[in-house]
Amino acid sequence: MIRMLTLALGLSFAIGCSPVVYKPNRIQVPELQKKGDLRIGGSIGFDGKNLQGAYALTDQLGIMVNAFTFEERSQYDNYLLGGASSIEGGIGYYKAPGPFIVENYATLAFGSLYARNRNPFTEPYTIDRLDANFFRLALQSSATLRTNIFSISAMWRLSQMHYYNASGNYPLYPNIISEGLKTQNVHYFLEPGFQVSLGFKYFRCNAQWQYAMHLGKTWLPYEPYNYSLGMQICIGTKEK
Repeated sequence: MIRMLTLALGLSFAIGCSPVVYKPNRIQVPELQKKGDLRIGGSIGFDGKNLQGAYALTDQLGIMVNAFTFEERSQYDNYLLGGASSIEGGIGYYKAPGPFIVENYATLAFGSLYARNRNPFTEPYTIDRLDANFFRLALQSSATLRTNIFSISAMWRLSQMHYYNASGNYPLYPNIISEGLKTQNVHYFLEPGFQVSLGFKYFRCNAQWQYAMHLGKTWLPYEPYNYSLGMQICIGTKEK
């Protein structure tokens, strides 16, 4: 009985303390309308902090850039449990007939992640570690209704995650996470979302909901939901 109880506690600890290996960053919805439009924004949410920008090169071609960082600490003693960061660029097509905006972008992101955990089953404590780099290829699309005081957007993103340089001894019972990332290093996610913006013509606050769904059966621990609040500065906004 004692042996079974010890095993159960060990399983609970291993599962409960699993690090998140994929945490989707916020989907940028630039709302470009014409050549010369510039969008600069930032947000904070479950995915950490995001800094985003976009620019309309022509009346149909736009570019974007995203910077993302996340850090998690213990609520008891502020011990650093893990984090991630990435930089992303993209190019795509947009069309803005009247108050409606349709945008499609292809993006490429590079980043890294890490996780730490103090293992209570060893004396003295040992540190479980996970370190990995990644790059992500993605296609995203959005449809927006924009007026001078509010915007409503529906969007989705199809992401292909590639992990490399994975190392460490962080367990995910009965295996080691870094070994799993070496043998199964490519993962696909479909991420629908919804965004509401409110404010003025040149400055808006927004709220975004996002869901990440792994395409296929996987052992990969990931965060399926993301909620974030942000703001956007709009320069060169199209006259109505």
